[in-house]
Formats: sequence, structure tokens, C-alpha cells
Amino acid sequence: MISIENVDEAFVKTMLSTVLQSFTTRNEDLLLHKLNEPCLNHQFAICLSEYLRKNIEDCDTNVNVDCEYNKVLEGTGHYGKTIKIMEVEAETKYIKEYDKMTAEQKMEALTKAIIPDIIVHKRGCCNFMIFETKKTSNVDSKTKAFDRFKLKKCTSREGELKYLFGIYIEYDDGEMDGRVERSHSYEIYANGEPIAKYPPSLI
Repeated sequence: MISIENVDEAFVKTMLSTVLQSFTTRNEDLLLHKLNEPCLNHQFAICLSEYLRKNIEDCDTNVNVDCEYNKVLEGTGHYGKTIKIMEVEAETKYIKEYDKMTAEQKMEALTKAIIPDIIVHKRGCCNFMIFETKKTSNVDSKTKAFDRFKLKKCTSREGELKYLFGIYIEYDDGEMDGRVERSHSYEIYANGEPIAKYPPSLI
């Protein structure tokens, strides 16, 4: 076992391979019938929690796995999780009609509230992993691009949230048509950049 603070890229890759296999074995019916992403995320989070309990020291007291956890807790106060968007990013693709906003509206828009799909953290204290997910049947390329953008921002050392790792997963919910197994894919982010992907040809 290792401490959650010492998790590295090799651990994350092994974790994802094992957890995705367990998730698929248990939930083929959900994938076959194309259940929505929050439903799939809940089941993935269960498998993830089980893996972490077996492999992380003092997991029950130091680690929480939560879905759609959208607050930052400090002492008795709380506020929403946000990311800072640079003006050049806003102008290109991430904020609708940015060029038509007043200066005050632009300032407000550049701080964007987020609701992560799944996070691994210690509530009120430390951020370790953040997950964004989509299904392969989801053809909205803009939301997929924004998920990747969020992971860059959330793992940046210059940002507020400073997750150690960000993970983008696409659940394979396509028809099997004679295939032996499903081909889920993932990307791993750290320090504001993608550092690994599966399969290797993904990006």
C-alpha cells in the first residue's frame, strides 16, 4: 500500500485498467442499454472506492470518493468550485457571446463554476484526482473538449484546486456486434497537461 499523496502515473494507469474492467463486468447491462453518464459514474465510483480501499493507506479516514461534488469547504464556510478562464480562451471557444458582454459581465464570466463528475479528495482539505467522463455515443465534441480543458485547469499548479491528477474517460457504450470486449479509453492529466492516454492512438 501507498499513501494517497504518493500516487504516481504508474499507479493511476494500473488503477484505471483494474477499475474499468471491474466496472464493465458488473455493469454490462447499463452500457448495453446506454444508461446516462451520472448513472455510469455512480457505478464507476463504487468500483474506484473499492480499489482505493485495497491499495491506499488509511483510505477510510483520509480519502473520499464523491460524485458531482461542487463545493470547496474551508472551516465552516463553503463556496463553489471554479476555474479561471483566460480572456483569449473565452474569446475563442469557452464562453458564448463573450465579445458582446460588458466589462463587468466579462470579469464575472472569466470565473466559471464547475461540477466535476467524480473526485477523489479528503473533504475540506486536499484534492487528489478529478474525473470527467463521456460516453462514446455522445457526439458533442464541444463538451468533450471543455472537459479536457477543465482537467488542464484543475491540475495546473497555478490554479486554485491543484488536483494531482485529472482523468478523462470515454465509456464504450457502442453495440458489441461480435466484439469480445468493450474498448473504454482514458487520458491522464497532471500539472495542467496531458501525460498519458489509452489507447496510445487516442490523441
